[in-house]
Amino acid sequence: MALNLKYRLLTTISALCLITLMASAKPDDNIVLENVEEIYTIVASKDSAVIEKVKVNKELTFTAQRVDEKAYATEYYNSYISVDKASAPGTKPVYLSDIDDGIFYDDSKLCGLGFEVKKGKPATAKFELTFNSPEYFTTIALAESYYTRNKIVKIIVPQSLVSSISVVEKSFQPNIVSSVESGKKGERIYTYKVTNMEKIKREEAAPEISAIVPRIYVIGHFADCQALYRYLHAFTDEPDPGIEEVNKLAQELTIDCTTQEQRISRLTHWVQQYIRYIAVEHGEYGHRPDLASEVLRKRYGDCKGMSSLLKAMLIAVGIDARLAWIGTRAIEQDWSEVPSSSSGNHMICSVVDGDSILFIDGTASFLPIGNYSYNIQGQQALIENGDTYMLHRVPLQSPDNNCDSLRAVMAIDGDCLVGTLDNTLSGSSRMTFCSALNRNDVAYRNDFLLSYMSYPRKNAEISNIKISGDSITDVLTTLSVQSREHGACQHLGDAIYVELLPLRTKIIETYDLKDRILDIRLPNPKVLMSDFTLAIPEGFAVDYIPEEYCIDNEWIEAHIAYAFDRKNVTCKASLKIKNTLVPLDRAKEWNKIARQFSQALSQQITLKKINL
Repeated sequence: MALNLKYRLLTTISALCLITLMASAKPDDNIVLENVEEIYTIVASKDSAVIEKVKVNKELTFTAQRVDEKAYATEYYNSYISVDKASAPGTKPVYLSDIDDGIFYDDSKLCGLGFEVKKGKPATAKFELTFNSPEYFTTIALAESYYTRNKIVKIIVPQSLVSSISVVEKSFQPNIVSSVESGKKGERIYTYKVTNMEKIKREEAAPEISAIVPRIYVIGHFADCQALYRYLHAFTDEPDPGIEEVNKLAQELTIDCTTQEQRISRLTHWVQQYIRYIAVEHGEYGHRPDLASEVLRKRYGDCKGMSSLLKAMLIAVGIDARLAWIGTRAIEQDWSEVPSSSSGNHMICSVVDGDSILFIDGTASFLPIGNYSYNIQGQQALIENGDTYMLHRVPLQSPDNNCDSLRAVMAIDGDCLVGTLDNTLSGSSRMTFCSALNRNDVAYRNDFLLSYMSYPRKNAEISNIKISGDSITDVLTTLSVQSREHGACQHLGDAIYVELLPLRTKIIETYDLKDRILDIRLPNPKVLMSDFTLAIPEGFAVDYIPEEYCIDNEWIEAHIAYAFDRKNVTCKASLKIKNTLVPLDRAKEWNKIARQFSQALSQQITLKKINL
């Protein structure tokens, strides 16, 4: 949907935070926030019925603990959020555009203050902002871009709106204390006191920050999902003067299709192949889908525009297609829990056929129809239904839908394993591979394939690459290569030690837990399988094969089994990722599992010369 998450996190996690999130979060940083005070004053309309605007006053007091150092304070704004005042000692505010990579146009801007903080002399930055469009006032994040000793957040709700405005608290920690009281004029005052809050940081393989940072959702601008739906749906009602061109193309593309399934597949794949995805986050265009005819004319669109075109094309051939607003896994809450734009960041299509609903994501190229990206599985979709709406969850699907299967026939040549590798990909495994392959320039495509098929052998030589099924319309992608893997065999005396590495993946890894503060997010659910055959050299026999390895826990299920006869050693191995979240307090347990798995993969086969 290209609705910018910056505004859902209000500005509390600012542009500076996005940089400093990558640093360590320690209370002994030189620059810390000694005190922060944020006051959000909700102003009622003249008839006292709705929110007219929200005034924000924010003060941040910095201290330098060891040496003088420059500090930075930054706030976002756009055409609906104004920076009324910004000040800090010895500096003037700097105003800049802020355009993320991959976004065609974004009207977000930054107001930044950079100033020197002397050791032992606190310095305070101040901001005054106004949310002139209250639909943008949705979320208050309680973490700052610096370690924060004390922070107070107040939300002041006028008496006339007390019955309609409420808050939902998420990911709260013991260092956050909340209270609610009535003011002298009958207003309701929500107060949050935060102590010793670490700055949120980006960490390897962690959940999305937007889903884990302690935060407050302010709800009530939209009374319920119906009111929110009316607001969002109003952006889709613009007449399309060029719709006949869209209809004509849809009918031409499906002229030989005999079933609804064929029509859906043909049109979806056409949009994915010929419409380039480019995000647009500009004012109301963060909500308003581009006209279907305009997306067709320009040959690009964001998720809303692609969904708009796909919906129009499907309707043109008699299919009940509807827009659906949805939040990816970066969004924790449901529409029904928090009826605001903060509960969605994406748009897809839905095909309604009686009681059956098929979800189609125009941006999910190379994913077969009926397979859903893990990023939206289990998420609640807000679906068009005329003047009202429907809420349905995207089904959770088995990891078996996403398979990476490798078949190898190998022989020993000196210190090398040589032979043929055949790799077959389906589901999201195929989507990830094909998307990466097609992102590369033609000049780098071969390098990408060489790197992909040689992993984890650093000295492997890959040749005779053959690939099939890499178009958007295919269901399976297959790669076949000749491989020479140097260093895979060691000759010692009359023995050969062979490291087969039957499952060639780096998705099961250990993580550095020193100073880590976030849970671990494993790769998306999938299945890896391998079937290896190793020819036994003439004059040799098997002296040792690794013992069978089995593990089945809440995160993974894995099996490695070797066997042999007089001619060959075979190995069948599999790995299924079932659950992707490892809580931080169980990360040591995960690391132990990952080490054991790695040891099982690296076990060697021993072949000994036969004494005749």
